[in-house]
Amino acid sequence: MNERKMQFRVGVVVLSSLIIVAILLMMFNEPRALMRGQYSLKVRFPQAPGVTKNTPVRKSGILIGRVSRVDLDDDGAIVTLNIDGDRKLRHNEVFSIATSLLGDSVVNVTPSIDPRADDSPIKDGETLDGMVAPDPIQVVGNLEKSLSTAIDSVAKTSSELGDVVQRVGGMLEKNESTIDSIFQRLDRSLEIIEKTAANANDVIDDQETRQQLKEAIAQFPEVLRETRETIGKMGNSLELVEQNLEDIQQFTRPLGQRGESLVSRMDRGADKLDQLMGEMLSFSRALNNKQGSLGQLVHNPELYQSLNRAAQNIEEISGQLRPIVKDVRVFTDKIARHPESLGIRGALQRSSGIK
Repeated sequence: MNERKMQFRVGVVVLSSLIIVAILLMMFNEPRALMRGQYSLKVRFPQAPGVTKNTPVRKSGILIGRVSRVDLDDDGAIVTLNIDGDRKLRHNEVFSIATSLLGDSVVNVTPSIDPRADDSPIKDGETLDGMVAPDPIQVVGNLEKSLSTAIDSVAKTSSELGDVVQRVGGMLEKNESTIDSIFQRLDRSLEIIEKTAANANDVIDDQETRQQLKEAIAQFPEVLRETRETIGKMGNSLELVEQNLEDIQQFTRPLGQRGESLVSRMDRGADKLDQLMGEMLSFSRALNNKQGSLGQLVHNPELYQSLNRAAQNIEEISGQLRPIVKDVRVFTDKIARHPESLGIRGALQRSSGIK
């Protein structure tokens, strides 16, 4: 009787132990793992923040295993993973540690972005390299620093732009009177141009004037040809004059270095432009006046013929001046070589005759 009671008690204890083991296996989701089997592999990480034993291993969000051990290594941490036997991993997949905002860590398995990576299966016991995803809190902190730097840069740029605007405003305010004077002169110049155009229209509207202009234009090609020939001949004479001017250039160069400032020249230029417009107005009026000299030049064909003959006379005179200019060049060359011929001082101080 006592032996039967003892056997009964032993059977109750064994049955209770089996029930407890089954409950524990169901709680930790291990029955399927025991049925499918597992294989282990090691992953080397630079660091393993928040990774402990039983940390989940997920692929595409699905649990495929857990961490069984975390060891310290000279280059970081060695994490041992127990992967379900029916979950085949390949070498072209990346192991990374991700940490949530609450501090929970998980080992994720994601495909590699390198299409040339090896896609062979990972064998049991292999050691691989992994990576650690950035901490969200650290990313936010770095972003805050970048935003602070960007805001400081924008503030500095705005300040510099404000300084530039103030300088431009001060410059415009300082030269306001000069700018107003320039615009006033431009207005007067435009008025003079309008009056000149009106006078020119009065001249062109005259039928007799149009006929004379047509005749003058018809004769203009011949006059232009003769003028071109005359200018060509004068160009030869001017070449001789230019050679002589080169000899005295060294005396005139200092005069060119004593000009006035640019602002004064612009002011004088504006005054001269105003004066020129006035003269153009007077010229147009004189041109419209048939009794004046310019009116006679436009309306009197005989005067044009006289000017044509005068141009021919100038051409003849330029041909006669050529030997004179040549003689002047020879004279200046002799004076440069033998200055003693100019007086007593030149006779006392003999020259070698070399320029």
